[in-house]
Amino acid sequence: MEPSVKDKYIILGFIGFAILLIPFIATLIVANKFNQDTFVRLIVFVCSNLLGWLLYFSF
Repeated sequence: MEPSVKDKYIILGFIGFAILLIPFIATLIVANKFNQDTFVRLIVFVCSNLLGWLLYFSF
């Protein structure tokens, strides 16, 4: 039985939320070591977020 469209969107939503949550946590950890520097937070969040989406789309 094929899953409904609603089920697919729920699953994709959880995956997207996880991809955004992991870089956010990594950003907090790394920024804490750099005295909460805004530039470091931005670079870490963007790069880790891009890597997460790249990993997701590669499979």
